Amino acid sequence: MKALAIMFCLMSAVPGSPKSVDVIAWQPVRRLCGLLQSSPKGVMQSVGGASLRLYEWKWRVPCCQDLKRVRETESSKNGAFDFGQIGSGRYWLVSSWQGKEYQMPVDVDRAHDAPEGCSMQGALINDRGNFVWYRKDVQL
Repeated sequence: MKALAIMFCLMSAVPGSPKSVDVIAWQPVRRLCGLLQSSPKGVMQSVGGASLRLYEWKWRVPCCQDLKRVRETESSKNGAFDFGQIGSGRYWLVSSWQGKEYQMPVDVDRAHDAPEGCSMQGALINDRGNFVWYRKDVQL
């Protein structure tokens, strides 16, 4: 029995062996609008003129093969974007910028806690190349 367990461990370490399915980290969003920014060297900069596309999400279908494109927009000069009224549900948010494509899973629901106004949130391409949703804290 011990030999069988060791053999299984060795087989699972072989390159090309099946791996566990990646866990999707859904980004909770109340309204899909905000500022598209990048943070090279930790400094936030607006990303203007970038393509932003929204695709439907389907179970076990990778982004964005054979998925319906729901909406498309382009960030303004100052990075602002707004997809308008989107129904609650899960989507893929995709941005193309400087010859690269960035993908983010978003869970759109009006029940999510979120700051008021599109200028208080948005999508960030961080210095590691990750595409994440961010929110600015409001200080009074």
